Amino acid sequence: MANHNTEESIISTLVDETYRVSGDEGSNSKLDLSTYFELKSGNRNEANDHLLEDTLVRNGVSFSLIQYSQKTSCFHFNIQEQQFSCPRNWGSFSELHREISFDRLKLMEGFNSDHFIDELFSGLVEYEYETICFCGNRESYLIFLPKGKEDVLNWLRKYCESGEVAA
Repeated sequence: MANHNTEESIISTLVDETYRVSGDEGSNSKLDLSTYFELKSGNRNEANDHLLEDTLVRNGVSFSLIQYSQKTSCFHFNIQEQQFSCPRNWGSFSELHREISFDRLKLMEGFNSDHFIDELFSGLVEYEYETICFCGNRESYLIFLPKGKEDVLNWLRKYCESGEVAA
């Protein structure tokens, strides 16, 4: 019986700490808890951002990994099995080219909206969206955030902030 109470005490302490820490950050959402535990565990793999990808998939958000080729000086990405290439000096891709070399996380909202990227991919993404670019740890993602998905946008912002603090 004492063992059962000890387990309950440990679980209670963990739950209290979890909600106290996430409450200090201003939100008790499941997404924030996932980020908290991923960062606390130190399992964040710099080669692939599985937490980011998993969160986007769970929320039905289309995205593509953007790869940079020094040989062509272009960014390459796939959407619905179609390949696209954009020169590094085209619109917001020039900022992405500068940012990708840093270890910090950065969120670029309204990514290339002045170059009509929203209209360019509208036939490939099945919902109304805002184009966002997320970069860090030498990787970048083109994210098609559904309009009205403020919870995912807020999660992305907090994820960037937590990554800068943890780095």
